[in-house]
Amino acid sequence: MHTRLIELTDYLDRQQRELSTVLRGIPEDQRREPPARGRWSAVDVIEHLGLIERLLAGRFATWIAEARAKGVGTELDSTPILPSINTARAVDRSTRVVAPEPGRPTGQIAPDAAWQMFKDARAEVKRVIATADGLALSEVIHPHRVLGPMTMYEWIAFVGSHTSRHAAQLVEIGTALAARRRWAAVDEYIGSQIVPSDPALDAALAASSAAGLPDIQVTPAQGKLLHIFARMIGARAVLEVGTLGGYSTIWLARALPEGGRLITLEIDPKHAEVARANLTRANLSHLVDVRLGPALESLPHVTGPFDLVFIDADKPGNADYFTWAVRLARPGGVIIVDNVVRDGDVIDEAHPDPDVQGVRRLNAVIANEPGVTATTIQTVGTKGYDGFTVAIKTTL
Repeated sequence: MHTRLIELTDYLDRQQRELSTVLRGIPEDQRREPPARGRWSAVDVIEHLGLIERLLAGRFATWIAEARAKGVGTELDSTPILPSINTARAVDRSTRVVAPEPGRPTGQIAPDAAWQMFKDARAEVKRVIATADGLALSEVIHPHRVLGPMTMYEWIAFVGSHTSRHAAQLVEIGTALAARRRWAAVDEYIGSQIVPSDPALDAALAASSAAGLPDIQVTPAQGKLLHIFARMIGARAVLEVGTLGGYSTIWLARALPEGGRLITLEIDPKHAEVARANLTRANLSHLVDVRLGPALESLPHVTGPFDLVFIDADKPGNADYFTWAVRLARPGGVIIVDNVVRDGDVIDEAHPDPDVQGVRRLNAVIANEPGVTATTIQTVGTKGYDGFTVAIKTTL
């Protein structure tokens, strides 16, 4: 085989070994765990590589056949080719690149199967490359959707640099997973010391899980923080937008004095049913009114004023919920909005996630609302990297 093809296939082998080494650094039981919402797991990364290389093997075979049919000449240059190729372009992770549809992982494949798929695809790529022996591949040029026109030599090098790019991603995933484990351990420690287990709250979590509700309620430490906020301001009336299974509702309702009231809005009938049962078990149903229906349809029929409003519902609706909260809160009332950092994605104005855009719209509303003063605090813990906004209504 021509020395340039040997050089390039050796490069592919080195990058494959690097990938394998990095992957082994992630515990097997965590390889299917995404480091954050909307992110790929280690297995997703490997599946993506397999899908892309299987696709490229087919394209390479077609391009090589077309080159031979067109009479592309013989490669006479034996000088090393890699030094002349800018492999760093594909490795650079500072710019977000959305994977093409055929290369998007399914999230359904087992770790061992994903690695075998990648190995098989890589072997096929190398087999096809060998069929180009003798061709002057610098004369075979095809466009890349991001990197522009590339020679066949550059395309082969791209396979290796693309692998290196995702090896770097695996390093990031491993680091993030280790951080999440640390955060979770600290949350568990805090719980064992100052937020002890509680039968009614534990039962609410268990009932929500048994009913198949998503595990997106606040953590025990966050629930107690809501409870403390309500007690700090002597809240007698609380409005909650987004009930889920009633876990945060219990924390808030326990802060109310006798005669206090809490209205919580929930769109999902199953969630509302579970929440009502959990509130009854916690002996709080006399304080809490669970109202079923879309929040924006329910809010016009809610009578304030409220001392505290907690918003933890669909994020695209955050800005509208906040506007209603300002209307319904008393002067000096507190408004809390959960999940407003989104793993740091909130800083990306072009982020495709509607939840991220919902938070950005919320921030724009707050910035232009003269009747509140607010801040946002970043948080880490069992639920990952996020944050909450606290606002006080300053006008009558």
